Amino acid sequence: MVITLLREGVLFGGSLAASRKIHQRLMESITHAQFRFFDITPLGQIMNRFSKDVEQVDQEIAPVAVGVIHCMASILTVVVLISVITPGFLIAGVFISALYFIIGKFYINSSRDLKRLESVQRTPLYQLFGETLSGMTTIRAYGDERRFLRDNLNRVNTHSRPFIYLWAANRWLAFRVDVTGALVSFFTGVFVLLSVGRIDAGAAGLAMTYAVTFTENVLWFVRLYSANEQNMNSVERIKEFIDVEQEAKPIIPENRPAANWPSKGSVEFIGYSTRYRKDFDFVLKHLTFKILPGEKVGIVGRTGAGKSSLALALFRALEAEEGKILVDDVDIGLIGLQDLRENIVMVPQG
Repeated sequence: MVITLLREGVLFGGSLAASRKIHQRLMESITHAQFRFFDITPLGQIMNRFSKDVEQVDQEIAPVAVGVIHCMASILTVVVLISVITPGFLIAGVFISALYFIIGKFYINSSRDLKRLESVQRTPLYQLFGETLSGMTTIRAYGDERRFLRDNLNRVNTHSRPFIYLWAANRWLAFRVDVTGALVSFFTGVFVLLSVGRIDAGAAGLAMTYAVTFTENVLWFVRLYSANEQNMNSVERIKEFIDVEQEAKPIIPENRPAANWPSKGSVEFIGYSTRYRKDFDFVLKHLTFKILPGEKVGIVGRTGAGKSSLALALFRALEAEEGKILVDDVDIGLIGLQDLRENIVMVPQG
């Protein structure tokens, strides 16, 4: 009893510690992600990672893993017991094991992909719900409530469809495992009858009793193993966000500016070029100009000319592809982001 409690405590304690560390790394990764990540990632995806995916890592991985271990131990115990009492069962056991392997592999691959589809379809549902709440006054002003209700119900149906297919696959598995499990009981009975007079009646009854429970153990083993694979989808999705591109370090000790920087306020662009993504065109191309301390400069242009991009470049929300920016003769590309953003101020355009 004490050993069991210690084992469970260590397993669940380790699970919680790992979950806490994964959540911490995910939070740090998102809060330090480059600005472009938030431009191309819907809010629903971020909510999905921090809600359902983190919940599965917190609550489902450890219990399911324990269930897999228990079912595997029960299966091995039954197989060893039947094989010791009726050694001829090993011949049929090879073919039965092959059937179980084929059924389990087909089910696991299908259920894992269906779980991925279910996880992906959850994001548009969250996104539409959030957008509807934000624009509630506009929706009511135009009397368009019915359309948003209809869109929400359609997305609920789209989200539920993989879940229904997942349970249909579960029923598919249960039927085939029951049929294959019946072969275990059948061949155990056959070899018990062939061994009449050579084995003890009590041992024969014990073998038959465990053969009947074998089907349920195998069914739950495949189900739990598949559930463990499905839960790993959440870990995979969280890792995708942990590995997003990060901003530069907040503080670079060897390149810290003076305490009173910037004291004058001169700004100089030298051959500066930048873009929002590697596969996009440049939004600022080979800019070279200098603003002297105390000068007032107005930047005008049509929509899309690069006015906002110029401001983002000063805060290094967009990193330089070519050239550099000097503020009071300090290259802002070489200092930490905290030192940069704490010491300069921007008034947004009206």
